[in-house]
Amino acid sequence: MGVEQGDEEKHSGAFSWVKDVYENLDYYLGTEEGRRKLEEIARSESQRLEDEIARVHRPQREIIWMSRWCLRCSHMREHRGRYYCEFHNTRLVKPFHGRPLWAVVADQEGDAHYVLLGIDWDKRWEEVEDYIVSAAMDAINGGRPYFCYEPAKE
Repeated sequence: MGVEQGDEEKHSGAFSWVKDVYENLDYYLGTEEGRRKLEEIARSESQRLEDEIARVHRPQREIIWMSRWCLRCSHMREHRGRYYCEFHNTRLVKPFHGRPLWAVVADQEGDAHYVLLGIDWDKRWEEVEDYIVSAAMDAINGGRPYFCYEPAKE
């Protein structure tokens, strides 16, 4: 799990400005031109880090509770029994669905703790009758459609 040669070169190139600033502290901190260059370096480094984080970050899937309007919306798609909203790029889940998946783990002292592993969005978190789920879907957003609602064309 060490740093590979290509990664090491990439990181040393990305931080070459640190060595330059360290070796020329009087210029960068003592002159107006040096301070301006240091600000530019800081801005470009900040942008580089944002780009790197955006490249590696894997966003979590967003979940929206499905209203009765979603079933008639042009943005809603069904795939293998699951519903998705293309407008928000999210999964639509009926109310009362989403059962937490817990695991028991021991810490260094040997005490047991529960840790949330994830959520199974296909299971209900409570045993709720279908008519209650339907009533909840009718009540979501005060019974009005979400702002993104567009009637499906037939």
